[in-house]
Amino acid sequence: MELVTCEKYYKNVLEKFPELSEKQLDKIVKHGLSTLYLYNLYGGDVLLKNPKYTMYFGRLFKDNIIFAKYSKLKWKIKLRIKYRKAKTKYDGYYYFGLTEEWFEKYKSQIKHFGRKRKTFHFDYIYLYKILEECEHDQRLNHFFRIKYPEDCGFLMRKENYDIHDAEYIYRRNTKDKTIEPVSYEGNRNKCVKRRIK
Repeated sequence: MELVTCEKYYKNVLEKFPELSEKQLDKIVKHGLSTLYLYNLYGGDVLLKNPKYTMYFGRLFKDNIIFAKYSKLKWKIKLRIKYRKAKTKYDGYYYFGLTEEWFEKYKSQIKHFGRKRKTFHFDYIYLYKILEECEHDQRLNHFFRIKYPEDCGFLMRKENYDIHDAEYIYRRNTKDKTIEPVSYEGNRNKCVKRRIK
């Protein structure tokens, strides 16, 4: 079997794009191939599309339930790749969300009289480095952030964890599924709702 390299087709490509030099074309092609390799290395699927063809690198499923779970996983990978590509600096915060049931338990730990309590205990909790990843879980309706001394990756699970000075920042509107600041009701003209895709 003959091994064919992309350089073999450079002459044909340059006839269609005469404004490019062979060196520029080589740089473009190699950048595209290395990017494709990296995205697959990170675990992402890649879709290349134009009016004449569609090329997909990934897995396909007949079962819609399996496909939905797979899509959710790939969405997280895409979000993390975008975070890396943007060279986003760690802002010193991790985020977590609570269901309605857990939020009631959280509120039950708040002292109603005297000094306000700042430490809250959880049997287990997931801490996310990216807020959008935390918000994507439709079971969670109340979102907090805490200061964390170091970057420990995109996701951590903590057992029997005490959280100090948690800042309640967003909540999900259960009617229209938008995310809004907790101060939304008092500042309706200043705060902007966000819809999670």
